[in-house]
Amino acid sequence: MTQSKIILTGYGPFRDITENPSEVIAKQVSAKIQNPSSKLHSVFTSVVDRTIAVSHKGLDAFYEEGVLNDPQVTHIVHVGVAAGVQKLHLETIAFNVKAESAVLLARVNEDQEFTDDKQNEQVTVVPIDESNDALQLLPSTFDLNHPRFHRFVQRNASCVTWSRDAGTYFCNEIYYRTLLNVTKEEEGEAFKKVIFVHVPLPEVLSEEQCAELIVQFLEVDAGL
Repeated sequence: MTQSKIILTGYGPFRDITENPSEVIAKQVSAKIQNPSSKLHSVFTSVVDRTIAVSHKGLDAFYEEGVLNDPQVTHIVHVGVAAGVQKLHLETIAFNVKAESAVLLARVNEDQEFTDDKQNEQVTVVPIDESNDALQLLPSTFDLNHPRFHRFVQRNASCVTWSRDAGTYFCNEIYYRTLLNVTKEEEGEAFKKVIFVHVPLPEVLSEEQCAELIVQFLEVDAGL
């Protein structure tokens, strides 16, 4: 595998969370990769970690920075917290729905009382990509069908699982927007590998464990 750059992102403070575990984990993964003893140290010439504000403004600032446009960037790993999960979730797909409208749609689907109140109103789902040829689903660009990834998940089945639900908020939105960005690259450019990883709260699975599992996932990819 040729040397390349990797981008790791986590989210900043959100509501009553002053230190977001996703930010801590992204920085820990960054430090582990840059450790000279790491198997990935010779794979990635540069590691970029970014903390993103939980807002459209925060996401916009990340994309406006232009780090995704660097032709040497080959891997992008977004990390976010999912309070209700018991394992680290490897998200396989993203949906073309903006954060706020996705939250509203989920509430309509799950809350019968809310549905009854809104039965005469149409719930407007706002897409992230509003172009005529927009795709409603975008899959991870990692080769997740490879048997080695499945063996990795099976080997760590007590704490890792595949997932087809990137959520209904900014986790799904950043995943879709990044996938949209890399799939629109000009022909001939190296294709970037993108995945979103949902992590549990630290009392369920420690930040150190989550960081190590993400590193092991990247080591699987490096060995393909």
